[in-house]
Amino acid sequence: MMLAAIIVAGIATVTDLRTAKIPNWLTVGALVLALAVCAMHGNVLNALEGAALCSLIPLCFFARRLPVCGGGDVKLLVAMGAFCSPSRGLLVEGLAFCFASLVLCTTSRVRFAPAVFLATVLVELGELTGVLPC
Repeated sequence: MMLAAIIVAGIATVTDLRTAKIPNWLTVGALVLALAVCAMHGNVLNALEGAALCSLIPLCFFARRLPVCGGGDVKLLVAMGAFCSPSRGLLVEGLAFCFASLVLCTTSRVRFAPAVFLATVLVELGELTGVLPC
């Protein structure tokens, strides 16, 4: 599932950098795919929990109209939470916010999808190498 999350985050990164938007077909499609795959494995509650937990902080930023993340970024993080377990999804989200904050220190504008992509790749590498026991 993490490979699918990396692919989705990679496509989101390319479209976000080119058009400053993350398309609904990508984020909603990824969420539906994650829920379907988890349902086939009997894990749909885990996917729903990950999606719900990963939506809380970005939704607060979006609802307050803070220039941290837009609607596409919120939906991307929800999809990441559904693809990953809740703990890995929250780790991806936390790392993505840290990366975006570092970029924001150097510029007034930040694209959030590349931060999500980098965080997703790092979490997967950490899991593969045994650094992250998630």
